Amino acid sequence: MKRALDARGPLTLGLVAALLLLAGVGVWAAQVPLAGAVFAPGEVDTTALGRPVQPPETGIVAVVAVVEGQRLEAGDLVIRLDDSTLQHEWDLVTAQWVEALARQQRLRVERDGTGFPPPAPSAEPGMQAAVLAQRRLFEARALTLRRQQAQLAQRRLQIAAELAGLEAQTRAIEAESALIATDRARHEALRDQGLTTGARATELARETARMQGARAMLETRSAELRGQDADLALQAETLLATRREEAETQLAEIAALLPELAVRRALLADRRARLELRAPIAGRVLGLTVTGPGPMVAAGDTVATIIPRDTGPTVTLNLRADDVDRVYPGQPATLRIPAFAAAGVPDLAAEVTDIAAAALTDPHSGARQVRVRLALTPGGQAALRGRALLPGMSVQGFIATGPRTPLGYLLAPVTEAMQRALREP
Repeated sequence: MKRALDARGPLTLGLVAALLLLAGVGVWAAQVPLAGAVFAPGEVDTTALGRPVQPPETGIVAVVAVVEGQRLEAGDLVIRLDDSTLQHEWDLVTAQWVEALARQQRLRVERDGTGFPPPAPSAEPGMQAAVLAQRRLFEARALTLRRQQAQLAQRRLQIAAELAGLEAQTRAIEAESALIATDRARHEALRDQGLTTGARATELARETARMQGARAMLETRSAELRGQDADLALQAETLLATRREEAETQLAEIAALLPELAVRRALLADRRARLELRAPIAGRVLGLTVTGPGPMVAAGDTVATIIPRDTGPTVTLNLRADDVDRVYPGQPATLRIPAFAAAGVPDLAAEVTDIAAAALTDPHSGARQVRVRLALTPGGQAALRGRALLPGMSVQGFIATGPRTPLGYLLAPVTEAMQRALREP
């Protein structure tokens, strides 16, 4: 009996201790908050803030001017695509442009009747040669014009000489006619006195008629020659007028052609410039997909990414879609880099900077995920101790969600199950 009483004391004490322990654990589980966090795996994604370098059209790589990791200034050449086809078209359009400008200069000189100016220096290739060619054409046309004018002038001189001869013949006929008229008057006076016969009168009348006919022929010929001289003078004037009209017509055609050629040149220059892929910002080259000339790249393909200077790396986490309502921009987080575990690098402080607007389906697991982007805080960057986060490094992310009691963690699945069970179908 006494032994039973002696054993009851320790049992009672143990039971009381167990009850006190359970009560303490219950109070702790119900009252003491624990820091909550959402876990999500991810990787370092340095290219998230980078600017892609993409060709605007498909082409063959001619020059690769950078290497992976090289630092560039904005506007530095990254890759040049082959422009042989565009160069041929550019040369053709430029030749048309230069020839049109040179023709315009010649036609203005022909229209205005001025001298051809000496060729001025020009940055356009072939401009001086084109101007010299047009100058030779101008001189040849001017020589032809002078020859035509000289021929017309020579014919007018011949006509003038012939007219002078006709005028001399006319004066001679007039003088002879005057003598015949005097002779007729004297003969008629003698005939009236009966001192001569009518045969002489008839002869004089015939001679007078002949003189009148000859004079009429000379006047007709003179009129013809004066008409020819007027035609020749008109032809001389027409030569210059036609030359000016042709120049005006061709100048109008060139005035319409030059803007079209200018637009084509501008478009070709823009296309040629876009074949030179340059750094959009100052930074470092990452993800270079070509290393030498020869490969073909398609329009819109990213051949390299330029990471801005003084920009820390970003981390992309694959968050479960069911947890996205517990995450918001600016939310603090902790990042753990498994690759740095052996080096003693502590967890890195970060914060949420961006949340994707739509969920994606993991092709391997089929789980719905939302991409969340985080950036290191200044303290997190200092904790790296000079080490660099490289693209593709795996990351374990813990996004702080606020305090929560252990009892809440234990009862959360039960309460959620009860809520789903009690929900009306």
